[in-house]
Amino acid sequence: MFPLKITEEYNYLKEEVSAIIHETAFRIETERLKSKWLVGKSIIDFHPDRKYGDTVIKRLAKDLNVGERDLYYCVKFVDKFPNLLDQHNEIEVETLDVDGKTPSWTKIKQDLLVEKKCEHLETKVKGIKVEICTSCGKCIKRTEV
Repeated sequence: MFPLKITEEYNYLKEEVSAIIHETAFRIETERLKSKWLVGKSIIDFHPDRKYGDTVIKRLAKDLNVGERDLYYCVKFVDKFPNLLDQHNEIEVETLDVDGKTPSWTKIKQDLLVEKKCEHLETKVKGIKVEICTSCGKCIKRTEV
C-alpha cells in the first residue's frame, strides 16, 4: 500500500463521502419506518373494526414469510403514531426524533411498542399489604392482611 499525503482536498473528499454514507443510512432507515407504518395501516384498513385478530395476521405472516410479531408491531406503530406521514406521504421525522436522530425500527419496538411487564414491590403498612410497581409506579394494589 502506498502512503497517502493528507491534503485539504483529501479531507474534503473524506467529508463528502462520510456525508453520503450517513445521508443514505438515514434515508434507508426512514424508508424502513415508513414501510412498517404502511404495513400496519394496511392491516388496520383491511378491518377498520379491529377484528382482524390472529387470523389475518397469521395468514399474512405465513403467506409473506414474515414474522407475526413484526406485523403486530406494525399495527401498534400506527396506533402509537397515527399521523406519522404528512400530506406528501413522507414521514414527519420530528415526530420520531430522539436525541437529534431518527431511531431504528428495533429501538422503536423496544422503547415505544413493547409492553413492559410491571414488577411489584410489596410492603406492609398498618395491617395493609401494598404493592407498588417499580417499573411504572402507577399499579397499586392494596389488600388487608
